[in-house]
Amino acid sequence: MQLVTRWSPKEIETLVKDIASGGIHPRDAKMKLAHEITSIFYGDADAKSAEETFVRMFQQKEAPDEMAEYQLQAGQTFWMLCLPRKWRKARARHALD
Repeated sequence: MQLVTRWSPKEIETLVKDIASGGIHPRDAKMKLAHEITSIFYGDADAKSAEETFVRMFQQKEAPDEMAEYQLQAGQTFWMLCLPRKWRKARARHALD
C-alpha cells in the first residue's frame, strides 16, 4: 500500500490492524483503497462518483445509468456479441469434442 497510496506508514499499519481485529470489514478496506488510488489519478470527485456507482450497481443491485442496447440478428446468439470470434470457434470445437 505504501507504493500506491499517499497514506503514511502509520495509517497503513492502523488499517491493517483494524482488518485483522475485525474493526473494519475487508470489503470496506478495499473500497477505501480503491477510492485512494482512483483519487490519485482522477481526483476526489471522480473517485467519489466511481465509489457511488460501484455501491449502487454491485451492492444495491441497481441497473447502471447508461447501458448499451443491441438487437440480435437472425441466427446470432448472445455469445457472438460477447466473445471474440477466435474464442467462439474454440468453444464450438470444444463442444463438439
